[in-house]
Amino acid sequence: MKIQQPNINANLQIILDKQRQMKKEREEQEENSSNSSNSPNNEDIIMKDLIAENFVLLTKINSGAFGEIHLSFSIRDNIEVAIKQEFKAAQKTPQLRNESKIYSSLLQIPPLSPQDISGLKVIPQDPEQGIPKFYGYGEHLEFYYLIMEFLGPNLNELLTYCETKKKFTIGTVCLIAFQILNRIETLHKRHYIHRDIKPENFCIGTEDKSTTIYLVDFGLSKRYKNSKNHQHIPYREGRPLTGTARYVSINTHLGIEQSRRDDLESIGYLLIFFLKGSLPWQGLKDGNDKYTKIMEKKLQIPTEVLCYGLPDELVHYMNYVKSLRFEERPDYDYIRGLFVKLLGNCINLYGITKEFLKFDWMFDDPINEIWSKYVNRKVSMKTTLTVIKGNKIEEEEELNNNNLNDKNNSHEDEEKKKNKTEDRGIIDN
Repeated sequence: MKIQQPNINANLQIILDKQRQMKKEREEQEENSSNSSNSPNNEDIIMKDLIAENFVLLTKINSGAFGEIHLSFSIRDNIEVAIKQEFKAAQKTPQLRNESKIYSSLLQIPPLSPQDISGLKVIPQDPEQGIPKFYGYGEHLEFYYLIMEFLGPNLNELLTYCETKKKFTIGTVCLIAFQILNRIETLHKRHYIHRDIKPENFCIGTEDKSTTIYLVDFGLSKRYKNSKNHQHIPYREGRPLTGTARYVSINTHLGIEQSRRDDLESIGYLLIFFLKGSLPWQGLKDGNDKYTKIMEKKLQIPTEVLCYGLPDELVHYMNYVKSLRFEERPDYDYIRGLFVKLLGNCINLYGITKEFLKFDWMFDDPINEIWSKYVNRKVSMKTTLTVIKGNKIEEEEELNNNNLNDKNNSHEDEEKKKNKTEDRGIIDN
């Protein structure tokens, strides 16, 4: 089968083009405004609307119960950033404050002063791959804010870009698995667990970083180990459900304190969702007992049934992470190796070259036929065996019918011969 050379997905390209166009328009506006004088009143209004006397809010990117995320622009450093806003009246315990501390820890930077926030280029940081740059946290009018690197679409949005009926191919899921397991290992090494694994919390970068998957939203993250004495948090029960019910672990539903194993189990549900397009506990009716129904569904369905039709590596992954003890350190190399093996099987079976190992959203026409051959390999083998068995039964039935016909024909021939003999005797007489 001839495969066309992949091109960047048109939808993603539109986003990138819009970003460049907005930046160009702002540069033109700044150039025009520098040639004209503003009245004091206008300057007062502009300074009032600026965050940290540097950032202007542009387009709202997303919103939720926590607040809003805006595409923003640094007028001093001429770069785009994202600003998360958390309304003071909406949160008893500000999540952004906790998130800012985690960013500082992950990026190994000290707490930022207002002077640091107002001048981005002076902030020293050595960002981990797949962790957004962090530019500061503070208060402005009626909300708290957190300034971070501006990223591209999240994995849930990218899922809609693909012509795969809201599914990712097995190759893309392997590539996603490599990166998100690396991100979660980085987080765990810094003694934090995420506690809210879902497609919306993984974004790709912009422009030349569009193949890098970033882990975001650490508002619900928590230390699982003391950074000084490395003592693990104690095992506890009766804990409230924290995270997104669709993806949280069974132990989280049961009220058990979360640890590293729970992040990994959530990633397993995430990968299965990407491959199948849905999970069995989706679509349950809203109500007070909705979370209970989701938990019961997860408890009722064996891993082999949940992963039916998927490669065995998914079963091995889920069985392994579910077997981990509360304080046990996961073998990240082993679970990554499962997807290395899976991707290698795809390459060896169908001769896929490295130039075609790209995310589905980077293809105008994703090579679904090739990847789906591996996903449905066992099903196809069963079907083939069924067909062969069916043909064999038909052949046996046909042979039996032929033998029966031969016997009937032989019997008819004997009857005819006997009748002819009797006729001949009558004539002779």
